[in-house]
Amino acid sequence: MKKYVAILIFLPNIVFAGSTLPLTMARDKGFIGCDEAITKAFENTSGEVNVNVSRFPETKNDSIKLTATSGKPGDSIYIEAEFRKYGAKCYSTQTVIITSEKNCIAYKEELPAFKFSAQSSDFTWMENQGGVDVILKSVGTGCMAIGQIDQVR
Repeated sequence: MKKYVAILIFLPNIVFAGSTLPLTMARDKGFIGCDEAITKAFENTSGEVNVNVSRFPETKNDSIKLTATSGKPGDSIYIEAEFRKYGAKCYSTQTVIITSEKNCIAYKEELPAFKFSAQSSDFTWMENQGGVDVILKSVGTGCMAIGQIDQVR
């Protein structure tokens, strides 16, 4: 029986909003075919952006994960996006974590399309009519909002 060792590659880089570096970094690692999805995943970053690329060389360049952070203390965003090519399509899943100095009650008021769906421990689950979940958690006097987006392009 053959054994394979997966090597996870992390490449930290700092980019600025509007930069094509996340896409360039993916291409430099041999990942081609999800340009639109990669560009879309990072459209909500601003200012200085820190990006890491993770992939397993054994996957034949059919998948990659890009992780980015941006913003300022009390108003920041974390994005972890994974992309997988399958045939002519690009499948992606994206986890977004936003921190705000506003408390979660005030933050909920800014999301009128989302309605309360459940309380689980310290987490408040909200959902919109399209089935998109947002999870809120109080952090100190501020709020952390977590969202998950899945797309096929």
